[in-house]
Amino acid sequence: ARGGGGGGFFERCAGLLDGPGGAARLGDKGTEGEIKRDVRRTFGKRPFFQEGGAGRDALADVLVALAVASPETSYCQGMNLVCGALLEIHVNGGDVGDAAPDASAV
Repeated sequence: ARGGGGGGFFERCAGLLDGPGGAARLGDKGTEGEIKRDVRRTFGKRPFFQEGGAGRDALADVLVALAVASPETSYCQGMNLVCGALLEIHVNGGDVGDAAPDASAV
C-alpha cells in the first residue's frame, strides 16, 4: 500500500516510504527526468495512461523501483513500453483483450 505500513522491497525502491509516489514527484534531470518524460509519452491514447489516469503514477513508481533495485541497469529507454503493457494487463486481471498495445495506441 502506498505510504502505509512497514513497506516492502518495492515500496523502499520506489521511494513510497518517503511520501506519495507517482510521476508528479519526479525531478526533471537524470534518471528521474528520463522516466518522467517517457511516462508522459507512454500509450497516451489509452485511458489508463492519459493525464490523470492511474497508469501514469503506477508506471512511474514501477520504473523508479526498477532503476533503484538494479543500479547496473538503471532505467533504459523502452522499459516504459514493456512495463506499461504488463502493468495494464495486470490491472485488467490478466485479460490481454484490449490491453495489448499496438503501434497506433502509442
